[in-house]
Amino acid sequence: MGLRSIPEEVMKMYDIETLNASAGAWYESVDLSRLIAADNEIEEVGDDIFPDVQLGANDEFNEEQKGNQFGGLGTLDLHGNRLKALPLGLRRLEHLTTLNVSSNRLSNDCLEVVTQISHLKELRLAKNALEGSLTESVRNLSGLEVLDIHDNRLASLPDAICELLNLRILDVSGNCLTTLPFAALAQLPLTEITASRNKLNSTLLPVSIDELPKLQTLDVSNNALTSLTEKSCFRMPLLIYLNVSVNRLSHLPDLTGWTRLLTLNAEDNKLTSIPEGLFSLASLKNIEFTGNSLSKLDNRIGLMDHLSVLRVANNPLRERRLLTLNTEDLKQALRERLGADETPTGLDDEATVGDQLSQQVSTWPVKAGGILDRSNTKLQTLETSDLEAVVASNAIRTLTLHHNLLPQLPASIKILGTTLTALDLSHNTLRSDTYMSTPLSLPHLKSLDLSCNTITTFTPLLSHLSAPLLAHLSISYNRITALPPLRPHFPQLATLLASDNSIAALPVEAVRGLTTLDVARNDIGFLEPRLGLLEGGLKSLVVGGNRFRVPRYTVLDRGTKATLEWLRGRIPAGEEEGGKEEDSLD
Repeated sequence: MGLRSIPEEVMKMYDIETLNASAGAWYESVDLSRLIAADNEIEEVGDDIFPDVQLGANDEFNEEQKGNQFGGLGTLDLHGNRLKALPLGLRRLEHLTTLNVSSNRLSNDCLEVVTQISHLKELRLAKNALEGSLTESVRNLSGLEVLDIHDNRLASLPDAICELLNLRILDVSGNCLTTLPFAALAQLPLTEITASRNKLNSTLLPVSIDELPKLQTLDVSNNALTSLTEKSCFRMPLLIYLNVSVNRLSHLPDLTGWTRLLTLNAEDNKLTSIPEGLFSLASLKNIEFTGNSLSKLDNRIGLMDHLSVLRVANNPLRERRLLTLNTEDLKQALRERLGADETPTGLDDEATVGDQLSQQVSTWPVKAGGILDRSNTKLQTLETSDLEAVVASNAIRTLTLHHNLLPQLPASIKILGTTLTALDLSHNTLRSDTYMSTPLSLPHLKSLDLSCNTITTFTPLLSHLSAPLLAHLSISYNRITALPPLRPHFPQLATLLASDNSIAALPVEAVRGLTTLDVARNDIGFLEPRLGLLEGGLKSLVVGGNRFRVPRYTVLDRGTKATLEWLRGRIPAGEEEGGKEEDSLD
């Protein structure tokens, strides 16, 4: 809006004259709880706006003295202005829990005020002029849950940060930090640490730390780290996203037990081998190993059913043709190279030597790991009789039927119900609402791919498929127009890929409970602000290429966290708390 000061209308909104002019009554007025004056040109917020005055019970009241008319504020957003200082009176705002003064010109002096606002839960001081060491007085903010100080010139964090016993999210990216005080940070309930674009070097984690039990996101990209930890085994059981790209890492620790990991980005390092435990991560979806020193790939990567993105370009692989393959073709090539004695331990595989020998006499060959691949075979039907001979001597866990002519989900698949965990029916002729007409129970199915068909609705799937363990559903490149709540039918569903459809709306209830959602390039005209309340569970939201104009692409490009924060800031006053409570009951 280009405002250079807080408007006079705001300053006088509680005056009797103003209330009379608006046909209001003084007894009907309520305290302002949110003040948003972001993205203006305000250079100063004076003491007259936030007076450093607190009347005690025995103080005499002066009728001519104005009280603190903003004393009821819970949220104050002044980001994107030209502030060089903050008024001391902010410390008198006893209800203030959220303060955003990012993208201003504030120096370390502002911390003398900020650290006296004792009830703060969310503090954003990014893109200012903070430098040197963060003040020890940060310990005063004992209730703080979110601390965002990215893109300053801070050189160190104090050990006193260990006293922020409620801190969940820490963003210190784009500073000058050479180390992080993990001896202190390990004592906190942190779920997200973002420390990219600093000067971190040597080993990230001290040898005294062997676990970060609650961490879900760790981003230390664009630093100079040579190792994450000197321990061979380090536990991060809830980690979902790990970004260590653009460092100097020669190895990664054993990943065994990191069972929730979805994304591993180790691009542009010096890795010479695949980390131990990688093949045991059944949920891993994205792996980025571009620009390392890998000379060979482990064939067991081909058996990672949920893996949808694997990039290995710019590595000195002995078999150069692998560098040119897309993910599915690369996995296929690795699977084909697996011998009968290479079936990986650590995968959920009950195949015995007898099972493997029996594959040689089956009508259709079954690959190691229980993979039955009938893709690109021009199948129009799949009869029970076709599968009986195979099932008699094999435990089929993955059924690949992509690039065929199947018009429906074959009912004969039910014969695989006791073992099948992954089903790929992409690139078939599944049409409109006729792609499923009979009940089908697949109690162990975890991954289903129906992408690249002409499906128009979820209804047949919800009406006929019983898959209580389904965690990954891909239905991109179809003609779906509406997205209903799926988790009442598939309670374990965490990842939904539904890009390139015609979905017109994104209801909160359809998103609630999902960890990853891709609805890029649909027909969505509006994003509900209450989607911002799902930040606790939703880790990846891709919505680019839709019809809506806000939030702008500059917000979307900053990622899921920034998008959800933007949406949360647009929730009408009084609705946010109710939404949070509702979300917590999910």
